[in-house]
Amino acid sequence: MMSWFSSQIHFPTFVLFMYMVLQSKRFLILTVRGSIGLWTRYLMLTKQFIIK
Repeated sequence: MMSWFSSQIHFPTFVLFMYMVLQSKRFLILTVRGSIGLWTRYLMLTKQFIIK
């Protein structure tokens, strides 16, 4: 009986944890994409200045 009760308590927390992990992964991917975009823009600008 106790194991069933503990599993019933842990299931919502597990779902919440998985949701948090997925959200953080999505946020991480967005930040990585944004930083890569900024870096490519910066490099393109510096290349243009170097070529000139």
